[in-house]
Amino acid sequence: MKHKLFLLGASMLVSSSVFAQWTKPADPKSTPLVTETELYLYNKDAGAFFSGYGASYGTRAAVSYRTGEMVKLREATTANYAELDDPDLFATWDGVTYVFQDSIISKTRWDEVWFGEDSTTIWTDRQNNVASNVNFVWNFENQGGDIYRIKASEKAANYFADNQKGVYGWMGVVKEFGNKECYFCSDVNFPGLTQQIDWYFVTPEEYEAVMPGIALYDAATHLGDTLTSSKALYAGIDLADAEAIYSNYESTVAELDSAVGLVTDAVLAWKAAELEKNATPENPSDMADLIGNTTFESGISGWTTTTGAQNSTTATNKTGEQPADDNQNFIGQFWENWHPSSYSGKMYK
Repeated sequence: MKHKLFLLGASMLVSSSVFAQWTKPADPKSTPLVTETELYLYNKDAGAFFSGYGASYGTRAAVSYRTGEMVKLREATTANYAELDDPDLFATWDGVTYVFQDSIISKTRWDEVWFGEDSTTIWTDRQNNVASNVNFVWNFENQGGDIYRIKASEKAANYFADNQKGVYGWMGVVKEFGNKECYFCSDVNFPGLTQQIDWYFVTPEEYEAVMPGIALYDAATHLGDTLTSSKALYAGIDLADAEAIYSNYESTVAELDSAVGLVTDAVLAWKAAELEKNATPENPSDMADLIGNTTFESGISGWTTTTGAQNSTTATNKTGEQPADDNQNFIGQFWENWHPSSYSGKMYK
Protein backbone atom coordinates (compact mmCIF):
# COMPACT_ATOMS: atom_id res chain seq x y z
CA MET A 1 0.00 0.00 0.00
CA LYS A 2 1.22 3.51 -0.79
CA HIS A 3 1.07 5.93 2.11
CA LYS A 4 0.94 9.60 1.21
CA LEU A 5 0.62 13.00 2.77
CA PHE A 6 0.01 16.10 0.66
CA LEU A 7 0.24 19.84 1.08
CA LEU A 8 -1.26 21.91 -1.71
CA GLY A 9 0.08 24.98 -3.47
CA ALA A 10 -0.73 26.98 -6.56
CA SER A 11 2.27 27.90 -8.68
CA MET A 12 5.90 27.30 -9.60
CA LEU A 13 8.47 29.98 -10.40
CA VAL A 14 11.40 29.37 -12.76
CA SER A 15 14.34 31.76 -13.03
CA SER A 16 16.50 31.86 -16.13
CA SER A 17 19.14 34.59 -16.10
CA VAL A 18 22.85 33.73 -16.18
CA PHE A 19 25.63 35.73 -14.52
CA ALA A 20 29.08 36.23 -15.97
CA GLN A 21 30.70 37.08 -12.64
CA TRP A 22 30.98 33.41 -11.76
CA THR A 23 32.85 31.24 -14.24
CA LYS A 24 31.06 28.17 -15.55
CA PRO A 25 33.32 25.15 -15.00
CA ALA A 26 34.56 23.07 -17.91
CA ASP A 27 32.67 19.90 -18.79
CA PRO A 28 34.05 16.69 -17.28
CA LYS A 29 36.17 14.37 -19.42
CA SER A 30 34.35 11.52 -21.12
CA THR A 31 35.09 7.81 -20.88
CA PRO A 32 33.94 4.99 -23.20
CA LEU A 33 30.81 2.95 -22.48
CA VAL A 34 31.80 -0.25 -20.69
CA THR A 35 29.27 -2.79 -19.43
CA GLU A 36 29.17 -4.04 -15.83
CA THR A 37 31.12 -0.93 -14.75
CA GLU A 38 30.09 1.79 -12.31
CA LEU A 39 30.06 5.11 -14.13
CA TYR A 40 28.26 8.45 -14.11
CA LEU A 41 26.17 9.76 -17.02
CA TYR A 42 26.48 13.41 -18.02
CA ASN A 43 24.13 15.45 -20.20
CA LYS A 44 26.42 17.54 -22.36
CA ASP A 45 23.86 20.19 -23.32
CA ALA A 46 22.32 20.61 -19.87
CA GLY A 47 25.73 20.49 -18.16
CA ALA A 48 24.36 18.21 -15.43
CA PHE A 49 24.58 14.60 -14.25
CA PHE A 50 21.90 11.92 -14.49
CA SER A 51 20.13 11.69 -11.18
CA GLY A 52 16.62 11.22 -9.86
CA TYR A 53 14.33 13.16 -7.56
CA GLY A 54 12.45 14.84 -10.40
CA ALA A 55 10.34 17.90 -9.76
CA SER A 56 7.04 16.07 -10.25
CA TYR A 57 7.95 12.84 -8.43
CA GLY A 58 10.90 11.55 -6.46
CA THR A 59 11.68 8.57 -8.69
CA ARG A 60 11.42 10.40 -12.02
CA ALA A 61 14.61 10.32 -14.04
CA ALA A 62 16.20 13.77 -13.99
CA VAL A 63 19.51 15.61 -14.11
CA SER A 64 21.14 17.51 -11.27
CA TYR A 65 23.82 20.15 -10.79
CA ARG A 66 24.25 19.13 -7.16
CA THR A 67 24.60 15.37 -7.24
CA GLY A 68 24.91 12.55 -9.72
CA GLU A 69 24.05 8.90 -9.21
CA MET A 70 26.09 5.96 -10.44
CA VAL A 71 24.77 4.01 -13.40
CA LYS A 72 25.72 0.66 -14.85
CA LEU A 73 24.85 -0.93 -18.20
CA ARG A 74 24.24 -4.64 -18.63
CA GLU A 75 23.68 -6.66 -21.77
CA ALA A 76 19.96 -7.24 -22.34
CA THR A 77 19.80 -11.05 -22.39
CA THR A 78 17.70 -13.77 -20.80
CA ALA A 79 20.78 -14.92 -18.90
CA ASN A 80 20.94 -11.55 -17.11
CA TYR A 81 17.17 -10.99 -16.77
CA ALA A 82 14.69 -13.86 -16.65
CA GLU A 83 11.88 -11.47 -17.69
CA LEU A 84 13.56 -11.11 -21.09
CA ASP A 85 12.31 -14.56 -22.05
CA ASP A 86 11.69 -14.19 -25.79
CA PRO A 87 14.36 -16.43 -27.37
CA ASP A 88 14.11 -14.62 -30.69
CA LEU A 89 15.00 -11.32 -29.02
CA PHE A 90 17.14 -11.98 -25.96
CA ALA A 91 18.78 -15.42 -26.18
CA THR A 92 22.00 -13.74 -27.30
CA TRP A 93 23.08 -10.13 -27.03
CA ASP A 94 22.57 -8.05 -30.18
CA GLY A 95 25.40 -5.60 -29.39
CA VAL A 96 23.19 -2.53 -29.00
CA THR A 97 20.44 -3.26 -26.44
CA TYR A 98 21.17 -2.68 -22.76
CA VAL A 99 19.53 -2.71 -19.38
CA PHE A 100 20.22 0.70 -17.82
CA GLN A 101 20.73 0.41 -14.06
CA ASP A 102 20.89 3.15 -11.45
CA SER A 103 21.69 3.43 -7.73
CA ILE A 104 19.31 6.28 -6.98
CA ILE A 105 16.86 4.81 -4.47
CA SER A 106 19.16 3.82 -1.62
CA LYS A 107 22.68 3.88 -3.09
CA THR A 108 22.90 0.29 -1.86
CA ARG A 109 21.01 -1.54 -4.62
CA TRP A 110 20.76 -1.43 -8.40
CA ASP A 111 17.36 -0.67 -9.92
CA GLU A 112 16.51 -0.37 -13.60
CA VAL A 113 15.60 2.76 -15.53
CA TRP A 114 12.26 2.14 -17.24
CA PHE A 115 9.55 3.99 -19.11
CA GLY A 116 5.87 4.24 -18.30
CA GLU A 117 2.75 3.81 -20.36
CA ASP A 118 2.03 7.52 -20.86
CA SER A 119 4.46 8.08 -23.72
CA THR A 120 7.07 10.47 -22.34
CA THR A 121 7.89 9.71 -18.69
CA ILE A 122 11.05 7.90 -17.55
CA TRP A 123 11.51 6.34 -14.11
CA THR A 124 14.41 5.00 -12.02
CA ASP A 125 12.93 2.45 -9.61
CA ARG A 126 12.20 -0.82 -11.40
CA GLN A 127 13.56 -3.79 -9.41
CA ASN A 128 14.90 -6.91 -11.09
CA ASN A 129 12.30 -9.70 -11.43
CA VAL A 130 9.53 -7.53 -9.96
CA ALA A 131 7.70 -5.84 -12.84
CA SER A 132 6.00 -8.01 -15.45
CA ASN A 133 6.74 -5.79 -18.44
CA VAL A 134 10.05 -5.39 -20.23
CA ASN A 135 9.92 -1.62 -20.66
CA PHE A 136 13.47 -1.35 -19.38
CA VAL A 137 15.60 -2.16 -22.41
CA TRP A 138 17.43 0.66 -24.15
CA ASN A 139 19.59 1.42 -27.17
CA PHE A 140 22.67 3.58 -26.63
CA GLU A 141 23.68 4.90 -30.04
CA ASN A 142 27.21 6.26 -30.37
CA GLN A 143 27.25 9.62 -32.16
CA GLY A 144 31.05 9.71 -32.23
CA GLY A 145 33.56 10.92 -29.66
CA ASP A 146 31.90 8.85 -26.90
CA ILE A 147 28.70 10.92 -27.20
CA TYR A 148 25.55 8.78 -26.95
CA ARG A 149 21.87 9.22 -27.66
CA ILE A 150 19.56 6.98 -25.69
CA LYS A 151 16.19 5.63 -26.79
CA ALA A 152 13.77 2.91 -25.77
CA SER A 153 14.58 -0.32 -27.57
CA GLU A 154 12.08 -1.54 -30.13
CA LYS A 155 12.33 -4.87 -28.31
CA ALA A 156 10.41 -3.46 -25.37
CA ALA A 157 7.10 -5.29 -24.90
CA ASN A 158 4.88 -2.21 -25.04
CA TYR A 159 6.94 -0.21 -27.49
CA PHE A 160 4.25 -0.18 -30.17
CA ALA A 161 1.22 0.30 -27.89
CA ASP A 162 -1.07 3.09 -29.06
CA ASN A 163 -0.59 5.05 -25.83
CA GLN A 164 3.19 4.86 -26.12
CA LYS A 165 3.88 6.44 -29.48
CA GLY A 166 5.86 9.09 -27.60
CA VAL A 167 8.70 6.67 -26.93
CA TYR A 168 9.85 7.31 -30.47
CA GLY A 169 12.33 9.83 -29.15
CA TRP A 170 15.65 10.33 -27.37
CA MET A 171 15.97 10.50 -23.60
CA GLY A 172 16.78 14.10 -22.73
CA VAL A 173 15.90 17.29 -20.92
CA VAL A 174 13.55 19.97 -22.26
CA LYS A 175 15.31 23.22 -21.38
CA GLU A 176 12.23 25.43 -21.38
CA PHE A 177 10.46 23.27 -18.78
CA GLY A 178 13.06 24.18 -16.14
CA ASN A 179 12.29 21.06 -14.08
CA LYS A 180 15.41 19.06 -15.05
CA GLU A 181 13.32 15.93 -15.66
CA CYS A 182 14.09 13.46 -18.46
CA TYR A 183 11.58 12.87 -21.25
CA PHE A 184 11.44 11.16 -24.61
CA CYS A 185 12.40 14.10 -26.76
CA SER A 186 11.31 14.57 -30.35
CA ASP A 187 9.82 17.29 -32.50
CA VAL A 188 6.53 15.38 -32.31
CA ASN A 189 6.47 15.41 -28.51
CA PHE A 190 7.94 18.87 -27.95
CA PRO A 191 7.86 20.92 -31.16
CA GLY A 192 9.89 24.12 -31.09
CA LEU A 193 11.49 23.45 -27.70
CA THR A 194 15.18 23.02 -26.86
CA GLN A 195 15.81 19.29 -26.40
CA GLN A 196 19.08 18.35 -24.68
CA ILE A 197 19.71 14.75 -25.78
CA ASP A 198 23.49 14.21 -25.95
CA TRP A 199 25.04 12.17 -23.11
CA TYR A 200 28.40 10.72 -22.22
CA PHE A 201 29.92 8.62 -19.47
CA VAL A 202 32.26 9.87 -16.74
CA THR A 203 34.48 7.87 -14.39
CA PRO A 204 33.91 8.10 -10.61
CA GLU A 205 37.31 9.77 -10.25
CA GLU A 206 36.44 12.47 -12.80
CA TYR A 207 33.04 12.97 -11.19
CA GLU A 208 34.61 13.59 -7.78
CA ALA A 209 37.00 16.09 -9.37
CA VAL A 210 34.39 18.19 -11.18
CA MET A 211 31.24 17.93 -9.07
CA PRO A 212 32.26 20.56 -6.46
CA GLY A 213 32.77 23.19 -9.17
CA ILE A 214 29.47 22.37 -10.89
CA ALA A 215 27.59 22.58 -7.59
CA LEU A 216 29.27 25.87 -6.70
CA TYR A 217 28.36 27.43 -10.04
CA ASP A 218 24.78 26.23 -9.68
CA ALA A 219 24.49 27.74 -6.20
CA ALA A 220 25.94 31.05 -7.39
CA THR A 221 23.70 31.20 -10.44
CA HIS A 222 20.61 30.42 -8.38
CA LEU A 223 21.47 33.18 -5.91
CA GLY A 224 22.20 35.61 -8.74
CA ASP A 225 18.87 34.83 -10.39
CA THR A 226 17.10 35.33 -7.07
CA LEU A 227 18.79 38.67 -6.46
CA THR A 228 17.97 39.97 -9.92
CA SER A 229 14.31 38.94 -9.86
CA SER A 230 13.79 40.28 -6.32
CA LYS A 231 15.32 43.66 -7.12
CA ALA A 232 13.11 43.92 -10.19
CA LEU A 233 9.95 43.08 -8.26
CA TYR A 234 10.48 44.99 -4.99
CA ALA A 235 11.65 48.57 -5.45
CA GLY A 236 14.15 49.74 -2.87
CA ILE A 237 14.57 46.33 -1.21
CA ASP A 238 17.72 45.97 0.91
CA LEU A 239 19.69 42.94 -0.25
CA ALA A 240 23.14 44.09 0.82
CA ASP A 241 23.98 41.03 2.93
CA ALA A 242 23.07 38.55 0.18
CA GLU A 243 24.82 40.65 -2.46
CA ALA A 244 28.00 40.64 -0.39
CA ILE A 245 27.98 36.83 -0.33
CA TYR A 246 27.32 36.68 -4.06
CA SER A 247 30.15 39.11 -4.79
CA ASN A 248 32.64 37.10 -2.73
CA TYR A 249 34.06 34.47 -5.06
CA GLU A 250 35.38 32.55 -2.05
CA SER A 251 31.81 31.85 -0.88
CA THR A 252 30.92 28.20 -0.39
CA VAL A 253 27.85 26.34 -1.65
CA ALA A 254 26.38 26.44 1.86
CA GLU A 255 26.95 30.20 2.13
CA LEU A 256 25.42 30.86 -1.29
CA ASP A 257 22.41 28.71 -0.47
CA SER A 258 21.96 30.44 2.87
CA ALA A 259 22.03 33.81 1.09
CA VAL A 260 18.93 32.78 -0.85
CA GLY A 261 17.24 32.55 2.55
CA LEU A 262 18.43 36.07 3.33
CA VAL A 263 16.75 37.27 0.14
CA THR A 264 13.54 35.48 1.15
CA ASP A 265 13.64 37.17 4.56
CA ALA A 266 14.24 40.56 2.95
CA VAL A 267 11.32 40.06 0.58
CA LEU A 268 9.02 39.16 3.47
CA ALA A 269 10.17 42.24 5.40
CA TRP A 270 9.54 44.42 2.33
CA LYS A 271 6.06 42.97 1.88
CA ALA A 272 5.24 43.38 5.58
CA ALA A 273 6.26 47.04 5.49
CA GLU A 274 4.14 47.66 2.40
CA LEU A 275 1.12 45.89 3.87
CA GLU A 276 1.43 47.70 7.18
CA LYS A 277 1.79 51.03 5.43
CA ASN A 278 -1.43 50.57 3.49
CA ALA A 279 -3.54 48.79 6.11
CA THR A 280 -6.45 50.46 7.90
CA PRO A 281 -9.22 49.09 10.17
CA GLU A 282 -11.61 49.47 7.27
CA ASN A 283 -9.19 47.93 4.76
CA PRO A 284 -7.06 45.31 6.56
CA SER A 285 -4.18 43.65 4.74
CA ASP A 286 -3.95 39.91 4.10
CA MET A 287 -0.70 38.80 5.75
CA ALA A 288 -0.79 35.19 4.49
CA ASP A 289 1.99 35.84 1.98
CA LEU A 290 4.37 36.59 4.83
CA ILE A 291 4.45 32.91 5.76
CA GLY A 292 6.67 32.43 2.70
CA ASN A 293 6.61 29.83 -0.06
CA THR A 294 3.00 28.95 0.70
CA THR A 295 2.44 27.79 -2.89
CA PHE A 296 5.71 25.84 -3.17
CA GLU A 297 6.99 28.11 -5.90
CA SER A 298 10.46 27.50 -4.42
CA GLY A 299 10.06 23.75 -3.99
CA ILE A 300 9.92 22.84 -0.30
CA SER A 301 12.28 25.61 0.79
CA GLY A 302 11.39 26.72 4.32
CA TRP A 303 9.29 23.64 5.03
CA THR A 304 10.30 20.76 7.33
CA THR A 305 9.37 17.08 7.31
CA THR A 306 10.02 14.50 10.01
CA THR A 307 8.43 11.56 8.17
CA GLY A 308 11.63 10.05 6.78
CA ALA A 309 9.64 9.23 3.63
CA GLN A 310 11.47 7.85 0.60
CA ASN A 311 9.91 10.51 -1.60
CA SER A 312 9.60 14.06 -0.31
CA THR A 313 9.22 16.53 -3.13
CA THR A 314 6.75 18.75 -4.92
CA ALA A 315 4.50 17.49 -7.69
CA THR A 316 1.69 18.68 -9.96
CA ASN A 317 -1.52 17.36 -11.48
CA LYS A 318 -1.74 13.85 -10.05
CA THR A 319 -4.88 12.01 -11.12
CA GLY A 320 -7.31 9.96 -9.09
CA GLU A 321 -6.68 11.80 -5.81
CA GLN A 322 -8.69 14.37 -3.86
CA PRO A 323 -9.02 17.30 -3.62
CA ALA A 324 -9.20 17.53 -7.36
CA ASP A 325 -10.79 19.46 -10.18
CA ASP A 326 -13.51 18.06 -12.43
CA ASN A 327 -10.89 16.14 -14.40
CA GLN A 328 -9.54 14.45 -11.26
CA ASN A 329 -6.33 16.48 -11.35
CA PHE A 330 -4.75 18.22 -8.41
CA ILE A 331 -4.91 21.95 -8.95
CA GLY A 332 -1.43 23.45 -8.93
CA GLN A 333 1.68 22.46 -7.01
CA PHE A 334 1.66 20.26 -3.93
CA TRP A 335 4.17 18.67 -1.57
CA GLU A 336 4.06 14.92 -1.25
CA ASN A 337 5.66 12.52 1.23
CA TRP A 338 5.45 8.92 -0.01
CA HIS A 339 6.85 5.72 1.45
CA PRO A 340 6.20 2.06 0.54
CA SER A 341 5.28 1.19 4.14
CA SER A 342 3.49 2.82 7.07
CA TYR A 343 5.18 5.81 8.64
CA SER A 344 4.43 8.83 10.78
CA GLY A 345 5.72 12.35 11.20
CA LYS A 346 4.98 15.95 10.47
CA MET A 347 5.17 18.27 7.46
CA TYR A 348 5.22 21.80 8.74
CA LYS A 349 6.53 25.36 8.61
